Amino acid sequence: MKKLSILLSIYIFILLTGCTSTCMEYRSATTAARSEKNLKRAEEWGLKALEAPECSPANNSLAPYFLATEVYLKQKNYVKMAEMLNIAEQRNPNQPLETPFKLGDTPVQTIGEGVEAFRDQEWTKIYNNAVDLIQREKVEDAKQKIETAILIHPQKGENYTTLAAMYIQEENMDMALSTADRGLEKDPENSMLYQMKADILVQSDFSDSPVIDEKLKKELILLFKSAKDGNDIANYDLIKNYNLDITNYSLEEFKLKLNTISEKNQKQSPDLVKMENAKELYLKAIEFSDNPGPIMRKLLFVYIDMGDNQKAIDYSNELLDKYPNDADLYYNVGVLYQRLTLELFDPARKLFLETTPESEPATIKGVYDSFKTTRQYAYNSKDYFLQASDLELDENLSTHEAVSEMRKLMDQIDEIFIPSIRETAHSAGIELN
Repeated sequence: MKKLSILLSIYIFILLTGCTSTCMEYRSATTAARSEKNLKRAEEWGLKALEAPECSPANNSLAPYFLATEVYLKQKNYVKMAEMLNIAEQRNPNQPLETPFKLGDTPVQTIGEGVEAFRDQEWTKIYNNAVDLIQREKVEDAKQKIETAILIHPQKGENYTTLAAMYIQEENMDMALSTADRGLEKDPENSMLYQMKADILVQSDFSDSPVIDEKLKKELILLFKSAKDGNDIANYDLIKNYNLDITNYSLEEFKLKLNTISEKNQKQSPDLVKMENAKELYLKAIEFSDNPGPIMRKLLFVYIDMGDNQKAIDYSNELLDKYPNDADLYYNVGVLYQRLTLELFDPARKLFLETTPESEPATIKGVYDSFKTTRQYAYNSKDYFLQASDLELDENLSTHEAVSEMRKLMDQIDEIFIPSIRETAHSAGIELN
């Protein structure tokens, strides 16, 4: 009974770790590479070992690991190297390495650890090479290097942020967004990629949500039918260009989704849709960021651009609670109130010039209330600019100019507009608060 227990233990160990002995094909491959220095012959035998039943291909990762690290890496065939690393990792990541090694003080003992070590090592070399090419303005060569880096280590977010930044520099926003999406498929918690997508929407005329009219709806439905009937990948990709993931939709569900989007487009301008999308992307970026402050400041101005002034004010207060000593934040909140001031002042002044004692009482009261609110916004703006000035290490002329501008506007309201609208109200027999 004791012997049976020992045999079962050995059998389970072999299943979990892979056979510790090696097959003839594998031994021939390693001999060709290590002793004969014949990589072509090593590849031939390695590929045989990859599939040979005697080499236990289901749970033995030695052959693909060998091909990746001792054949294809030396040949700089990164496509094949990446393929073999993937196979090794999938087959048996816990299998012990033939020759464990150390990275610094960290022991590398299993196939999984070895795969990760080689990915990191080669990725670093190639990525740094790409950065060097960018600095020398060899952009197309740099793009190719980044694509190679993606093959070797597709989880690295730097691949996609760097490549997207190159496309942004070329003003190719379609490719920049597509690259960011590729990265988010591999790392859906990458704050920088969400932020880059939002920045593209906010800072350019580009929109990632095309307006879907009746003509486009018909075209998309035809593409959907073709994709579903013939499993046409090209048509799937065309539909995905409109941010529509159709994999799990029936035709009727797809039509319903198109109608929903179309109705939303009719209610919202393309710019508002764009800002709404940017808002959601910034919120995602904030969620996954270790340093959310700068992103939160960007989100603040999205709320302003969306015309959601109360949300912008509430959010600015939240930011100030979190970052009470941030001079840039006080300055930006000052800009918020400055923008609100000017947005309200111009229409109030226009209406003021058209207002007489014969105007409707509601109009006269409305003009008065608008100037009162404008003055409060101007006061808030001036106050935040002054607090920014107190916190700034170096004197900032733009801050002083903004303070001066708001003071002048407050003086105009106090000395010209409020007294004048009070006089108009008095002549009309209207009592103002």
